Amino acid sequence: VELVEQLDDAPSLAVRYERTALWIALSAVALITLATYLLFRHLVYRPIERLLGVMSRVEAGDLQAEAPVRASDELGLLTKDFNHMIGRVREMTEEREREAQTLQERVHEATAELEQRNEQLEETNRELWMTARRLTELERLAAAGQTAAQFAHEVGTPLSLISGHVQLLKSKLAGDERAQGRLETISAQIERIERIVRSMLDRTRPAAVELAPLDLNALLERIFEATAPALDVRRVRLVKELQDPLPPVRGNSDRLQQLFINLINNSLDALPEGGEISVRTRTEDDSGDAPRVLIEFSDTGCGMPQEVRAHIFDPLYTTKGRGRGLGLVIVRQVIEEHEGRIEVSSEVGRGTLFHLWIPLIVASAQQEAFDPAALKADEVEAV
Repeated sequence: VELVEQLDDAPSLAVRYERTALWIALSAVALITLATYLLFRHLVYRPIERLLGVMSRVEAGDLQAEAPVRASDELGLLTKDFNHMIGRVREMTEEREREAQTLQERVHEATAELEQRNEQLEETNRELWMTARRLTELERLAAAGQTAAQFAHEVGTPLSLISGHVQLLKSKLAGDERAQGRLETISAQIERIERIVRSMLDRTRPAAVELAPLDLNALLERIFEATAPALDVRRVRLVKELQDPLPPVRGNSDRLQQLFINLINNSLDALPEGGEISVRTRTEDDSGDAPRVLIEFSDTGCGMPQEVRAHIFDPLYTTKGRGRGLGLVIVRQVIEEHEGRIEVSSEVGRGTLFHLWIPLIVASAQQEAFDPAALKADEVEAV
Protein backbone atom coordinates (compact mmCIF):
# COMPACT_ATOMS: atom_id res chain seq x y z
CA VAL A 1 0.00 0.00 0.00
CA GLU A 2 1.40 3.29 -0.89
CA LEU A 3 0.08 6.51 0.86
CA VAL A 4 0.83 9.67 -0.86
CA GLU A 5 0.10 13.03 1.06
CA GLN A 6 0.45 16.20 -0.66
CA LEU A 7 1.43 19.17 1.65
CA ASP A 8 0.67 21.83 -0.78
CA ASP A 9 -2.36 23.00 1.30
CA ALA A 10 -0.53 23.12 4.73
CA PRO A 11 0.38 26.78 4.64
CA SER A 12 -3.14 27.78 3.83
CA LEU A 13 -4.51 25.65 6.69
CA ALA A 14 -2.03 27.18 9.15
CA VAL A 15 -3.10 30.62 8.16
CA ARG A 16 -6.76 29.71 8.48
CA TYR A 17 -6.42 28.29 12.06
CA GLU A 18 -4.08 31.01 13.35
CA ARG A 19 -6.88 33.45 14.22
CA THR A 20 -8.94 30.74 15.83
CA ALA A 21 -6.02 29.67 18.03
CA LEU A 22 -5.41 33.31 19.00
CA TRP A 23 -9.02 33.79 20.15
CA ILE A 24 -8.93 30.47 22.00
CA ALA A 25 -5.73 31.54 23.79
CA LEU A 26 -7.18 34.94 24.72
CA SER A 27 -10.36 33.32 26.00
CA ALA A 28 -8.38 30.83 28.07
CA VAL A 29 -6.32 33.66 29.63
CA ALA A 30 -9.52 35.60 30.45
CA LEU A 31 -11.16 32.56 32.01
CA ILE A 32 -8.09 31.76 34.07
CA THR A 33 -7.88 35.39 35.23
CA LEU A 34 -11.60 35.49 36.18
CA ALA A 35 -11.36 32.19 37.99
CA THR A 36 -8.29 33.37 39.87
CA TYR A 37 -10.07 36.65 40.85
CA LEU A 38 -13.16 34.85 42.05
CA LEU A 39 -11.08 32.38 43.98
CA PHE A 40 -9.04 35.16 45.60
CA ARG A 41 -12.20 37.14 46.33
CA HIS A 42 -13.79 34.22 48.10
CA LEU A 43 -10.72 32.97 49.89
CA VAL A 44 -8.80 36.20 50.60
CA TYR A 45 -10.61 39.45 49.91
CA ARG A 46 -13.90 38.74 51.75
CA PRO A 47 -12.24 37.39 54.96
CA ILE A 48 -9.93 40.39 54.98
CA GLU A 49 -12.89 42.78 54.43
CA ARG A 50 -14.80 41.10 57.27
CA LEU A 51 -11.75 41.34 59.51
CA LEU A 52 -11.28 45.02 58.64
CA GLY A 53 -14.98 45.70 59.34
CA VAL A 54 -14.68 44.08 62.77
CA MET A 55 -11.54 46.13 63.42
CA SER A 56 -13.47 49.30 62.59
CA ARG A 57 -16.25 48.34 65.04
CA VAL A 58 -13.69 47.60 67.73
CA GLU A 59 -11.99 50.92 67.06
CA ALA A 60 -15.38 52.63 67.47
CA GLY A 61 -15.73 51.03 70.93
CA ASP A 62 -17.70 47.85 70.24
CA LEU A 63 -15.62 45.28 72.09
CA GLN A 64 -18.30 42.61 71.65
CA ALA A 65 -17.61 42.36 67.91
CA GLU A 66 -16.04 39.14 66.64
CA ALA A 67 -14.91 38.12 63.14
CA PRO A 68 -16.38 34.81 61.87
CA VAL A 69 -13.90 32.04 61.14
CA ARG A 70 -14.76 30.46 57.76
CA ALA A 71 -11.62 28.39 57.11
CA SER A 72 -8.64 26.89 58.86
CA ASP A 73 -6.07 28.54 56.66
CA GLU A 74 -3.72 31.37 57.51
CA LEU A 75 -6.56 33.95 57.41
CA GLY A 76 -8.66 31.75 59.68
CA LEU A 77 -5.76 31.50 62.12
CA LEU A 78 -5.32 35.29 61.96
CA THR A 79 -9.05 35.77 62.64
CA LYS A 80 -8.90 33.40 65.64
CA ASP A 81 -5.93 35.27 67.08
CA PHE A 82 -7.69 38.58 66.50
CA ASN A 83 -10.86 37.36 68.28
CA HIS A 84 -8.74 36.04 71.14
CA MET A 85 -6.96 39.38 71.41
CA ILE A 86 -10.29 41.29 71.41
CA GLY A 87 -11.59 38.93 74.10
CA ARG A 88 -8.59 39.69 76.30
CA VAL A 89 -9.02 43.40 75.68
CA ARG A 90 -12.72 43.09 76.58
CA GLU A 91 -11.94 41.26 79.81
CA MET A 92 -9.29 43.79 80.77
CA THR A 93 -11.68 46.65 79.94
CA GLU A 94 -14.46 45.15 82.06
CA GLU A 95 -12.01 44.62 84.91
CA ARG A 96 -10.83 48.20 84.57
CA GLU A 97 -14.44 49.43 84.61
CA ARG A 98 -15.14 47.38 87.73
CA GLU A 99 -12.07 48.82 89.40
CA ALA A 100 -13.06 52.31 88.27
CA GLN A 101 -16.56 51.77 89.70
CA THR A 102 -15.08 50.52 92.95
CA LEU A 103 -12.73 53.49 93.04
CA GLN A 104 -15.61 55.85 92.32
CA GLU A 105 -17.65 54.34 95.14
CA ARG A 106 -14.71 54.68 97.49
CA VAL A 107 -14.18 58.27 96.40
CA HIS A 108 -17.89 58.95 96.94
CA GLU A 109 -17.76 57.39 100.39
CA ALA A 110 -14.61 59.32 101.23
CA THR A 111 -16.19 62.54 99.94
CA ALA A 112 -19.34 61.95 102.01
CA GLU A 113 -17.23 61.23 105.07
CA LEU A 114 -15.14 64.33 104.38
CA GLU A 115 -18.28 66.45 104.05
CA GLN A 116 -19.56 65.03 107.32
CA ARG A 117 -16.24 65.78 108.98
CA ASN A 118 -16.31 69.30 107.52
CA GLU A 119 -19.82 69.83 108.90
CA GLN A 120 -18.69 68.57 112.28
CA LEU A 121 -15.66 70.84 112.07
CA GLU A 122 -17.84 73.82 111.15
CA GLU A 123 -20.19 73.02 114.02
CA THR A 124 -17.24 72.69 116.38
CA ASN A 125 -15.79 75.98 115.13
CA ARG A 126 -19.18 77.63 115.56
CA GLU A 127 -19.49 76.30 119.10
CA LEU A 128 -15.92 77.38 119.81
CA TRP A 129 -16.64 80.84 118.44
CA MET A 130 -19.82 81.11 120.51
CA THR A 131 -17.95 79.91 123.58
CA ALA A 132 -15.16 82.42 122.99
CA ARG A 133 -17.71 85.18 122.46
CA ARG A 134 -19.57 84.15 125.60
CA LEU A 135 -16.30 84.13 127.55
CA THR A 136 -15.55 87.61 126.25
CA GLU A 137 -19.00 88.76 127.32
CA LEU A 138 -18.52 87.17 130.73
CA GLU A 139 -15.16 88.88 131.08
CA ARG A 140 -16.71 92.21 130.18
CA LEU A 141 -19.64 91.58 132.49
CA ALA A 142 -17.22 90.66 135.26
CA ALA A 143 -15.41 93.94 134.67
CA ALA A 144 -18.76 95.72 134.63
CA GLY A 145 -19.71 93.96 137.87
CA GLN A 146 -16.51 95.07 139.50
CA THR A 147 -17.12 98.61 138.28
CA ALA A 148 -20.71 98.43 139.54
CA ALA A 149 -19.56 97.21 142.95
CA GLN A 150 -17.10 100.10 143.20
CA PHE A 151 -19.78 102.49 141.96
CA ALA A 152 -22.27 101.18 144.53
CA HIS A 153 -19.71 101.64 147.29
CA GLU A 154 -18.89 105.18 146.18
CA VAL A 155 -22.51 106.20 145.63
CA GLY A 156 -24.06 104.48 148.64
CA THR A 157 -22.64 106.84 151.26
CA PRO A 158 -23.75 110.09 149.51
CA LEU A 159 -27.21 108.63 148.92
CA SER A 160 -27.53 107.77 152.61
CA LEU A 161 -26.53 111.32 153.53
CA ILE A 162 -28.98 112.82 151.02
CA SER A 163 -31.75 110.55 152.31
CA GLY A 164 -31.03 111.65 155.87
CA HIS A 165 -31.19 115.31 154.94
CA VAL A 166 -34.48 114.71 153.10
CA GLN A 167 -35.95 113.18 156.23
CA LEU A 168 -34.81 116.23 158.26
CA LEU A 169 -36.36 118.57 155.71
CA LYS A 170 -39.62 116.62 155.88
CA SER A 171 -39.80 117.12 159.63
CA LYS A 172 -38.99 120.83 159.35
CA LEU A 173 -41.42 121.51 156.48
CA ALA A 174 -44.28 119.46 157.83
CA GLY A 175 -46.84 122.20 157.13
CA ASP A 176 -45.82 122.95 153.54
CA GLU A 177 -47.69 120.45 151.31
CA ARG A 178 -45.96 121.57 148.13
CA ALA A 179 -42.53 121.16 149.68
CA GLN A 180 -43.58 117.80 151.11
CA GLY A 181 -44.58 116.64 147.61
CA ARG A 182 -41.22 117.63 146.18
CA LEU A 183 -39.39 115.94 149.03
CA GLU A 184 -41.44 112.80 148.41
CA THR A 185 -40.38 112.91 144.75
CA ILE A 186 -36.73 113.31 145.76
CA SER A 187 -37.04 110.45 148.23
CA ALA A 188 -38.67 108.22 145.60
CA GLN A 189 -35.89 108.99 143.13
CA ILE A 190 -33.26 108.22 145.76
CA GLU A 191 -34.91 104.86 146.35
CA ARG A 192 -35.01 104.37 142.60
CA ILE A 193 -31.27 105.05 142.35
CA GLU A 194 -30.63 102.62 145.18
CA ARG A 195 -32.62 99.92 143.36
CA ILE A 196 -30.67 100.61 140.16
CA VAL A 197 -27.38 100.32 142.00
CA ARG A 198 -28.47 97.03 143.58
CA SER A 199 -29.62 95.73 140.21
CA MET A 200 -26.26 96.66 138.72
CA LEU A 201 -24.60 94.46 141.31
CA ASP A 202 -26.85 91.52 140.42
CA ARG A 203 -26.80 91.99 136.66
CA THR A 204 -23.66 89.96 136.04
CA ARG A 205 -25.33 86.80 137.36
CA PRO A 206 -28.72 85.38 136.37
CA ALA A 207 -31.50 86.26 138.77
CA ALA A 208 -35.19 85.57 138.81
CA VAL A 209 -37.32 88.57 137.86
CA GLU A 210 -40.78 88.87 139.33
CA LEU A 211 -43.31 89.25 136.53
CA ALA A 212 -46.88 90.43 136.98
CA PRO A 213 -49.74 91.46 134.69
CA LEU A 214 -48.81 94.81 133.20
CA ASP A 215 -50.51 97.44 131.04
CA LEU A 216 -47.75 98.18 128.54
CA ASN A 217 -49.50 101.23 127.05
CA ALA A 218 -49.90 102.82 130.49
CA LEU A 219 -46.22 102.23 131.23
CA LEU A 220 -45.22 103.79 127.91
CA GLU A 221 -47.48 106.82 128.46
CA ARG A 222 -45.87 107.50 131.83
CA ILE A 223 -42.40 107.11 130.33
CA PHE A 224 -43.35 109.56 127.54
CA GLU A 225 -44.61 112.02 130.14
CA ALA A 226 -41.41 111.73 132.19
CA THR A 227 -39.11 112.07 129.16
CA ALA A 228 -41.06 114.90 127.47
CA PRO A 229 -38.75 117.68 128.84
CA ALA A 230 -35.64 115.92 127.55
CA LEU A 231 -37.26 115.46 124.13
CA ASP A 232 -38.28 119.14 123.97
CA VAL A 233 -34.78 120.29 124.86
CA ARG A 234 -33.32 118.14 122.06
CA ARG A 235 -36.03 119.29 119.59
CA VAL A 236 -37.18 115.70 119.12
CA ARG A 237 -40.79 115.00 118.18
CA LEU A 238 -42.46 111.90 119.60
CA VAL A 239 -44.90 109.99 117.39
CA LYS A 240 -46.88 107.27 119.16
CA GLU A 241 -49.35 104.75 117.73
CA LEU A 242 -50.50 102.56 120.60
CA GLN A 243 -53.11 99.88 119.97
CA ASP A 244 -56.12 100.45 122.21
CA PRO A 245 -57.05 98.25 123.91
CA LEU A 246 -53.81 96.34 124.26
CA PRO A 247 -53.96 93.02 126.13
CA PRO A 248 -51.81 92.87 129.26
CA VAL A 249 -48.37 91.26 129.25
CA ARG A 250 -46.55 89.55 132.08
CA GLY A 251 -43.71 91.88 132.89
CA ASN A 252 -41.71 93.81 135.43
CA SER A 253 -42.40 97.55 135.32
CA ASP A 254 -38.96 98.56 136.65
CA ARG A 255 -37.09 96.44 134.13
CA LEU A 256 -39.30 97.41 131.20
CA GLN A 257 -39.13 101.12 131.93
CA GLN A 258 -35.36 100.75 132.12
CA LEU A 259 -35.47 99.08 128.69
CA PHE A 260 -37.55 101.83 127.07
CA ILE A 261 -35.59 104.64 128.70
CA ASN A 262 -32.35 103.10 127.40
CA LEU A 263 -33.84 103.00 123.90
CA ILE A 264 -34.93 106.64 124.21
CA ASN A 265 -31.45 107.65 125.40
CA ASN A 266 -29.90 105.72 122.53
CA SER A 267 -32.17 107.52 120.02
CA LEU A 268 -31.42 110.90 121.59
CA ASP A 269 -27.70 110.26 121.12
CA ALA A 270 -28.40 109.55 117.44
CA LEU A 271 -30.42 112.82 117.08
CA PRO A 272 -28.04 115.63 118.11
CA GLU A 273 -29.77 118.06 115.72
CA GLY A 274 -33.32 116.97 116.51
CA GLY A 275 -35.60 114.62 114.66
CA GLU A 276 -38.38 112.15 115.32
CA ILE A 277 -38.89 109.09 117.52
CA SER A 278 -41.77 106.74 116.72
CA VAL A 279 -43.24 104.14 119.05
CA ARG A 280 -45.92 101.69 117.91
CA THR A 281 -47.58 98.78 119.69
CA ARG A 282 -49.82 96.06 118.32
CA THR A 283 -50.69 92.45 118.91
CA GLU A 284 -49.59 89.53 116.73
CA ASP A 285 -51.50 86.26 116.99
CA ASP A 286 -51.64 85.02 113.38
CA SER A 287 -48.04 83.81 112.98
CA GLY A 288 -48.59 80.34 114.38
CA ASP A 289 -46.67 81.22 117.57
CA ALA A 290 -48.05 82.21 120.95
CA PRO A 291 -49.88 85.58 121.00
CA ARG A 292 -47.49 88.44 121.63
CA VAL A 293 -47.13 92.21 121.59
CA LEU A 294 -44.91 93.87 119.01
CA ILE A 295 -43.26 97.16 119.99
CA GLU A 296 -41.67 99.06 117.11
CA PHE A 297 -39.21 101.69 118.29
CA SER A 298 -37.64 103.79 115.51
CA ASP A 299 -35.82 107.08 115.06
CA THR A 300 -34.64 109.26 112.18
CA GLY A 301 -31.09 109.48 113.45
CA CYS A 302 -27.74 108.85 111.84
CA GLY A 303 -28.14 105.06 111.73
CA MET A 304 -25.43 102.42 112.06
CA PRO A 305 -23.19 100.59 109.56
CA GLN A 306 -23.14 96.80 109.44
CA GLU A 307 -19.88 96.44 111.37
CA VAL A 308 -21.28 98.49 114.27
CA ARG A 309 -24.69 96.84 114.23
CA ALA A 310 -23.05 93.41 114.65
CA HIS A 311 -21.63 94.44 118.07
CA ILE A 312 -24.28 96.67 119.60
CA PHE A 313 -25.30 93.96 122.09
CA ASP A 314 -21.71 93.25 123.20
CA PRO A 315 -20.93 94.42 126.74
CA LEU A 316 -18.77 97.55 127.02
CA TYR A 317 -18.88 98.15 123.24
CA THR A 318 -19.58 101.77 122.36
CA THR A 319 -18.87 104.20 119.53
CA LYS A 320 -19.82 107.28 121.56
CA GLY A 321 -17.48 109.65 123.28
CA ARG A 322 -19.29 108.94 126.55
CA GLY A 323 -21.15 106.00 128.06
CA ARG A 324 -20.02 102.50 128.98
CA GLY A 325 -21.65 100.38 126.28
CA LEU A 326 -24.17 98.66 128.58
CA GLY A 327 -27.45 100.28 127.48
CA LEU A 328 -28.37 97.85 124.72
CA VAL A 329 -26.93 94.95 126.71
CA ILE A 330 -29.51 95.74 129.37
CA VAL A 331 -32.19 95.95 126.68
CA ARG A 332 -31.37 92.45 125.47
CA GLN A 333 -31.21 91.10 129.02
CA VAL A 334 -34.63 92.54 129.85
CA ILE A 335 -36.16 91.07 126.70
CA GLU A 336 -34.69 87.65 127.53
CA GLU A 337 -36.02 87.92 131.08
CA HIS A 338 -39.49 88.43 129.62
CA GLU A 339 -39.04 85.46 127.20
CA GLY A 340 -39.23 87.87 124.29
CA ARG A 341 -37.19 88.57 121.19
CA ILE A 342 -35.46 91.62 119.73
CA GLU A 343 -34.34 92.49 116.21
CA VAL A 344 -32.68 95.64 114.91
CA SER A 345 -32.30 97.08 111.42
CA SER A 346 -30.41 100.24 110.56
CA GLU A 347 -28.91 102.13 107.64
CA VAL A 348 -26.45 104.98 107.75
CA GLY A 349 -28.33 108.24 107.30
CA ARG A 350 -31.79 106.58 107.48
CA GLY A 351 -32.23 105.85 111.17
CA THR A 352 -32.66 102.73 113.29
CA LEU A 353 -35.64 100.45 113.92
CA PHE A 354 -35.99 98.08 116.89
CA HIS A 355 -38.59 95.28 116.90
CA LEU A 356 -39.40 93.91 120.34
CA TRP A 357 -41.76 90.99 120.94
CA ILE A 358 -43.16 90.25 124.42
CA PRO A 359 -45.54 87.30 124.95
CA LEU A 360 -49.10 88.07 126.02
CA ILE A 361 -50.67 86.57 129.11
CA VAL A 362 -52.65 83.42 128.27
CA ALA A 363 -56.36 83.41 128.97
CA SER A 364 -56.04 81.56 132.30
CA ALA A 365 -53.41 83.99 133.54
CA GLN A 366 -55.50 87.03 132.62
CA GLN A 367 -57.91 86.14 135.42
CA GLU A 368 -55.33 87.22 138.00
CA ALA A 369 -55.69 90.57 139.71
CA PHE A 370 -54.62 93.36 137.37
CA ASP A 371 -54.76 97.06 138.20
CA PRO A 372 -53.29 99.45 135.58
CA ALA A 373 -53.55 102.28 138.07
CA ALA A 374 -50.91 100.53 140.17
CA LEU A 375 -48.25 102.13 137.98
CA LYS A 376 -47.23 105.24 139.86
CA ALA A 377 -45.65 108.24 138.31
CA ASP A 378 -42.80 108.16 140.82
CA GLU A 379 -41.82 104.68 139.55
CA VAL A 380 -40.66 106.16 136.27
CA GLU A 381 -37.09 107.36 136.20
CA ALA A 382 -36.63 110.94 135.05
CA VAL A 383 -34.31 111.37 132.11
